[in-house]
Amino acid sequence: MEEIARFLADFPPFDKLPAEARAYAAAYVQIEYFAANTQILEEQGDPSRFLYVICKGSVDLLRKHEG
Repeated sequence: MEEIARFLADFPPFDKLPAEARAYAAAYVQIEYFAANTQILEEQGDPSRFLYVICKGSVDLLRKHEG
């Protein structure tokens, strides 16, 4: 948990939180791993129930164009 709290402290808005609040948030983190090209969310799909924080890698936001 301490490693997660330290990681969060490097990024807004978590860097503005008191250390106790970051530690509390870190205690409830659920770590997920996604393979390249995995669809995480779907446009017009159910709303996300999570806040995703990317630790390593990247995510592309793609929108389908009707035409």
